[in-house]
Amino acid sequence: MRKCLFLFFALTVAVHAVSSQTAEEYFFVANQYSIEGRFNEALAVLAKGLRRHPDNAMLHFGLGHLSYHLQNSALALRHLSRAIELDSSFALAYAIRARVFKSIHEYDRVLYDLNMAVYLEPENEDRYFHRAYFFYTVLRDFTRALADFNMAILLNPSYENFHNRGVFYTSVGFYEYALDDLNKAIQLNNEDIISWLRRGNVFLSLRRYHEAVSDFTEVIRINPNNRDVFYNRSFAHRELAYFAYLSGDLEQARYYLQRAQEDMATAYWLDSQR
Repeated sequence: MRKCLFLFFALTVAVHAVSSQTAEEYFFVANQYSIEGRFNEALAVLAKGLRRHPDNAMLHFGLGHLSYHLQNSALALRHLSRAIELDSSFALAYAIRARVFKSIHEYDRVLYDLNMAVYLEPENEDRYFHRAYFFYTVLRDFTRALADFNMAILLNPSYENFHNRGVFYTSVGFYEYALDDLNKAIQLNNEDIISWLRRGNVFLSLRRYHEAVSDFTEVIRINPNNRDVFYNRSFAHRELAYFAYLSGDLEQARYYLQRAQEDMATAYWLDSQR
């Protein structure tokens, strides 16, 4: 009898603990499941939380964000829109809903949500970056894209923001401006392999092949298994061989040609290991 009473008491406490969970606790548990890749369990926790807290914007946001990650656009839009209805100042909900609208090509709605995210969080550089990226990749509005990239750097002159603007300048052919930004990115984080690689490609576009080789060599030092950089360095070495040949320096031409062949062989080998 005493054992039965204890079990009843324990069960009562457990049920009370579950029923008294806050929306934040449900969200936290679901987030942990998502980090661990346990998406079905995360969905179940969020759904359970919404049954207990049906008007909680955070839980609707969590379910909407996770549904977007799982490529369920309809469910994502439903819950993200509900989160915004419940909390019209929820900037991140606008930002994520913009991604959903972009995935289904509803670009007018994308821009509205991106504008709202910027309006609600004017000091958050990420909001400007995502709008800039939309301007230049989708709308091809380079003027407004550049204005947003500039604003992101003004708010936070980080290596990521300089790198991002450098990529933008590269894409529109402003190589000297791109070089300035990628130089700053590398100064701020000289282990950022992507900035070294992109600057090497800019040097290729500017036909500054020695500097391209130097940057590609640095990428290889950081990551010797990067196939693409061996292809790129091979190209730079071939160009150096060509110009050495034109100048009459046959020994130097043979040296660069040998290096180009070695890089190409390594690239092929890395390709075969995939």
